[in-house]
Amino acid sequence: MNNAISHHKEKANNNHLNNDAIKLFDQTLEFVSLIVHDLQGPIASMKTLTKFLMSGKYNPENDTHAALVRSCKNALERTESIIQDLLDSADQGDFALRLNNDLCDLRDIVKNSADALAGSAYDYAVSLRLDLPKKPAIVKIDRYYLARVIDNLIFNALKHSPCGKSVIIRLVSHNSEYVISITDQGSGLNEDDKDVIFDKYSQGSLRKNGKYRGVGLGLYFCKLAICAMGGRIWVESTSGEGASFKIALKAEESD
Repeated sequence: MNNAISHHKEKANNNHLNNDAIKLFDQTLEFVSLIVHDLQGPIASMKTLTKFLMSGKYNPENDTHAALVRSCKNALERTESIIQDLLDSADQGDFALRLNNDLCDLRDIVKNSADALAGSAYDYAVSLRLDLPKKPAIVKIDRYYLARVIDNLIFNALKHSPCGKSVIIRLVSHNSEYVISITDQGSGLNEDDKDVIFDKYSQGSLRKNGKYRGVGLGLYFCKLAICAMGGRIWVESTSGEGASFKIALKAEESD
């Protein structure tokens, strides 16, 4: 996709568009590319359930099967929200991040993301393990964009996890922040990868080695959104020992 974007930008320049038009063109292409990228996870979950239903093996009394149905419902709602965001932005002619920060319980957002990607986890034969606190974890953020970030990180972790392994999603309180960590048991990252992994269109050695399918927009979006919400995002990893992507958000007082 990045080759296609470069092609369209070159075409725009060759057509002698003014600087404002080229800037809007760039914003639009980037926004649409991010939307397309973020639809991958929900669509993958819906495909998994569809194939499962067509196999004739579905049993509503089976807890795993019921979880797949819930995953499909959540994935459909995710898809609807993302498409609505695209339509709203196109209608307003504004493709920048438009934050609507509100007090939210992180436990709900994290759990909903895990539920939405349960179908993908089933397809990859990887289990999702949630470790959430019993008390509310209140932050002031945009729940839609944070959900997209967490979806991205979970879906990436699933893709990089060997069959039969687990992705651990943990939420803890640390000083005046809440920290979300999404940890896989994949091949991990080397030091060079960690330096560039959040850069636009950059995937370090992962892309060169053919281990990563995509163009390097997902983690760039994650950093963009989290920083816009006043948070921090980083990765901890040792090559050969998996990776743990972490988000820190300022804690708010709960009632």
